[in-house]
Amino acid sequence: MQECIKKNVSTETKLRFHVFQDERFVDLNLYQYGWEQTEPLHSYGPYARNHYLFHYVISGKGLLLANGQEYAIEGGHGFLITPGEVTTYRADEQEPWEYTWIEFDGLRAHEALNLAGISGHFGVLTFIYERRIQSRCYYVWFR
Repeated sequence: MQECIKKNVSTETKLRFHVFQDERFVDLNLYQYGWEQTEPLHSYGPYARNHYLFHYVISGKGLLLANGQEYAIEGGHGFLITPGEVTTYRADEQEPWEYTWIEFDGLRAHEALNLAGISGHFGVLTFIYERRIQSRCYYVWFR
């Protein structure tokens, strides 16, 4: 496992992520996960991923462009990007987002998503247990 921590002192941008290089698990393989507090108007894309990528927005706001649509995303929302889907996402200028992500794939990835109640197709999710998810994200990153 490779860990990277990036701090830009002038803008106080913080980024942490882990990359897994062990691909022995074919049913469900974790490629990376991470956390970032972005700068205003920070963007990523347009880009098509090779694997599933799920983002959970802890706080702040941003915009997601996917399937020719624009989606307003804010704290408590999550979104799934499927393999091959071209997306772009951008943080808000006034309230840039803080989010965590997980990248995964495998022969049973679609099944795992269905068991979690998440469709294998694009969608913006709102979480009922938002505080519980946030506390678990912080536990993983800052323990």
